[in-house]
Amino acid sequence: MMWSSERRRTFISRLAKLLFGAFFAMSIVSAFKLKQGAPERVVPLELRPVKVASLAEIKQRGYVALSVGGTPVLVFPVGEELRAYDATCPHMGCPVSGRRLLEEGVLECPCHASTFDPATGARLSGPAPRGLRQLPLEVRNGQVYVLPA
Repeated sequence: MMWSSERRRTFISRLAKLLFGAFFAMSIVSAFKLKQGAPERVVPLELRPVKVASLAEIKQRGYVALSVGGTPVLVFPVGEELRAYDATCPHMGCPVSGRRLLEEGVLECPCHASTFDPATGARLSGPAPRGLRQLPLEVRNGQVYVLPA
């Protein structure tokens, strides 16, 4: 059985549209899965307390950003208390910034603009599915330490 050239072109055109449509649909579904269902990120920090900075330095600068065991951490005062968060955005894993903390009172992920409440770590806006994980702190002799979680 021989196909005419017109029939062959029609078949190839329909097949190409079908394959492109399937690829497009899978891309859309996978993109939403990444945003909606980012897994809980369990990253061991250190097994010992890690010195951040002096209490005076943190209060003067407004916040300190550091890496503890490869995990980005933000430490800053909230009123008279200190807060420390695992600064890994639960959306796609970008490091959250304290840049808007001093001016606008929010923590922000610069990758996709999720914002977080500095007092609680709760998600305020954006595609992040949840808030930031708070880390325990200790102040000894005027020095601030992030404790193992």
